[in-house]
Amino acid sequence: ILVLAVTAVVLGHRVTFDDYVRTLLVLTSFSAVIVLGQGIVILSGGLDLSVPWMITLMGVLMAGLSHGSDRAMLWSVPLVLVVAATIGAINGIGIAILGISPIVMTLAMNGILQAAALIYCNGSPISLVTPGLHWGIRGEVAGFPPVVWMMVLWVIGATLLLTHTTFGRRLYVVGNSPRVAEFAGVPVARIVIVAYAISACCAALVGLMLSGFGFQATLDMGDAFCLPS
Repeated sequence: ILVLAVTAVVLGHRVTFDDYVRTLLVLTSFSAVIVLGQGIVILSGGLDLSVPWMITLMGVLMAGLSHGSDRAMLWSVPLVLVVAATIGAINGIGIAILGISPIVMTLAMNGILQAAALIYCNGSPISLVTPGLHWGIRGEVAGFPPVVWMMVLWVIGATLLLTHTTFGRRLYVVGNSPRVAEFAGVPVARIVIVAYAISACCAALVGLMLSGFGFQATLDMGDAFCLPS
């Protein structure tokens, strides 16, 4: 509210205030998605530092697989999410089963993903983002981009996931004390693995959203989301 009020006073005479609000909501949607994934990991007592290049790799992978075709999105988006979930589960296995520090495991994975992204796109941006994905971020439905309306459902779903599901309750228990959670019969390793898989999927979604926002997948689009998330 403070940002909107100051913007109206300072920039109101130079920009359309409605346009500013729409842009602000779109940019906020990126943070809303990545914060759910990182937040779930933090609630479990961990940390995901593989977010930057998970975002980038999944963005360039989506652009490369779809080749700018909306029809290809029907299979390329699920495939990208499956790949991301698998990588996230590997993070969780290394942390929960092998006992590797979350910082070490996810930072190492970030380096691996960086190498994979550079090899896949040969160090160049991929400008093959589908028009449908671009419309989802930049289009307009009832005065706002479609992604803004999707975020309403996203926030509701995230809230229900964390507060009204068995997984959400177990997540808080694991984060408070893994040993107590084990004594209570909570499958600690499974919860941690699922938490990192969800974080990876959220990062992948942000990669797709950023690709649609800029109409291309670049090699630096995930850099700004690690510590803020």
